Amino acid sequence: MRPPRIRVASDPEWHIYRAYGVPMPPSTPEYKQLRATVRINPTGEAPEPMSLDAVQTWLRKHHRFGEIPEDQADLLRPTRPDFNNIHAGHFLIDHAGVVRWAQIETPIDDLSRYGQFPTDEEVLSAVRTAGL
Repeated sequence: MRPPRIRVASDPEWHIYRAYGVPMPPSTPEYKQLRATVRINPTGEAPEPMSLDAVQTWLRKHHRFGEIPEDQADLLRPTRPDFNNIHAGHFLIDHAGVVRWAQIETPIDDLSRYGQFPTDEEVLSAVRTAGL
């Protein structure tokens, strides 16, 4: 759901992705084939399940991503990784920097859950379990 109803952070330089091992697979022919064959509709907004590339294009158009200056600057950054291959990672980190909960979007060999983020209740449950 956009916008999130809880506080989130962003990592435009991808330090967290690397440090916490979030998948950023290379664009191999096999990975491109997997992206083309899986059918998803992660947010339920698209009219039907689509390939990853098609649903990402549909969501960008639907949410007008790329139309504001901040989006355009991010899309034009010369050092950015291939956004199409980045998997999402969600982490609950305490004040001491200890990871108390993690959820990686999907393994790189099964993209059927690509784009499905934890619900607010799942995150709040993790907070309660961690005692934060």
